[in-house]
Amino acid sequence: MPHEFVRNSSEGTLVVATDGLWKYTSLELIEQKVRTGNAESLAKELAGLVRLRSGTFPDDIAVATCRIMK
Repeated sequence: MPHEFVRNSSEGTLVVATDGLWKYTSLELIEQKVRTGNAESLAKELAGLVRLRSGTFPDDIAVATCRIMK
């Protein structure tokens, strides 16, 4: 289910993803990757957190990221 939210303008990284990401890794690992990851490849790096050794994923996954700067 979509969840609506409103936030005042601020800096940071917005991560929008399906449950294929949120369900199969921890918020701590996601946060660590967001803080240290490369902006251009962040979505791919986040998807890599849940990629299985076989190269497949445990569920469908979609990830979009956006760096917000003032």
